[in-house]
Amino acid sequence: MDLTKITLPTQILERRSLLELYATFFTHADLFLNISSFETPRDRMVAMVGWYMSAYHVSLKPKRPKKPYNPVLGEIFRCFYRVDDEAATTSPRASRDGPLPWAKSSDLVFLAEQVSHQPPISAFYAECPTRQISCQAYVHTKTQFRGAYAVVQLVGKGKVMLHSHNEEFHCNFPTVYIR
Repeated sequence: MDLTKITLPTQILERRSLLELYATFFTHADLFLNISSFETPRDRMVAMVGWYMSAYHVSLKPKRPKKPYNPVLGEIFRCFYRVDDEAATTSPRASRDGPLPWAKSSDLVFLAEQVSHQPPISAFYAECPTRQISCQAYVHTKTQFRGAYAVVQLVGKGKVMLHSHNEEFHCNFPTVYIR
């Protein structure tokens, strides 16, 4: 019997879509945005790892992990994180060309979309124009049940771009074991 094909009752599901769950990677927006402010490539790499690790600490916070709702093909989730920045453009419609026209140029804007149904692949993008930093990624989840535990593989790639330094950081997603 394939347990990945069983329909779960809604009370044991997380109350949000998988696309919204990916936005929690940027809960510590300050750590993400400060990556490009460091002087040396080594310090920027250390800051990148710090943000990357904090993203998983926040997203795995619930005591009992729950399965989020599967997004439908073409589903989109958009949000932004308000960041205090003196260099920000004061107009609330400063980034009309970006993914969220109502966000300021100093805000960290996040956009996720379900781009494939079989296999289920999600893509997301985050940017802050004033800090000249962006992130793009795609991820596909694979679930396996192995006796007393479940394995959730996050298959995909992420790329953080520091435009002012002409640097890119490439990262993979971890495998999660749930007991």
